[in-house]
Amino acid sequence: MLSLLNAKTIMILGLAGSLAFSAWAWGEIRYQKSESNRKGDNYESLRDMDSLKVAHLTFRTNQEIEDYLESNDQLQELLDKQDMKIRRLTNIIYQKQEYIDNNIRSTDVTGLVDDIRNNIESTSKFTDSTECLIVRGDVIYKNDSLTVNVTNREFNNEIAITGAWERQKWSFLGLFDLSLFGRKKATATATSKCGESETIIINRKK
Repeated sequence: MLSLLNAKTIMILGLAGSLAFSAWAWGEIRYQKSESNRKGDNYESLRDMDSLKVAHLTFRTNQEIEDYLESNDQLQELLDKQDMKIRRLTNIIYQKQEYIDNNIRSTDVTGLVDDIRNNIESTSKFTDSTECLIVRGDVIYKNDSLTVNVTNREFNNEIAITGAWERQKWSFLGLFDLSLFGRKKATATATSKCGESETIIINRKK
């Protein structure tokens, strides 16, 4: 009788152990799949940066964030100025704007030239403006010296970042790329009124 109870106990313990191992294994499989999807999404987001101008990255560990910052010196420099510890970061929104204007504009300074020829002190103000940038200044002739001063710069830009869900395409028999039943993923696109902007959104996943 005692040996029978011991056998049942062993069987119950074995069954419980098997169930616990199965639960752990299933959780580990789901975790590894989640990690694979996360890293794949990070890669795709960086790959599409040139076209979408937005990258949405998710990191889990301090080391991952540090490794990424090693490849982005400008962002690292800004964080250093904030004296921010990596372990305390929860998210980062980093935006870089580039605006180049190569249009040639001319201003008539005949009056100033006449004053210079006659050695008369003179000041001529100028304003140069585009859709997003206004530059003001003056040109001063005094004591046989000609000086150009930029007194004011105003930069006004508008950036729209839109996010949406889309299904990732997959290959059907190697013949067609289908989005039906594909894994859903978030996408974002940035549009700037002037120049180009790049936005990187970094989130820490617990």
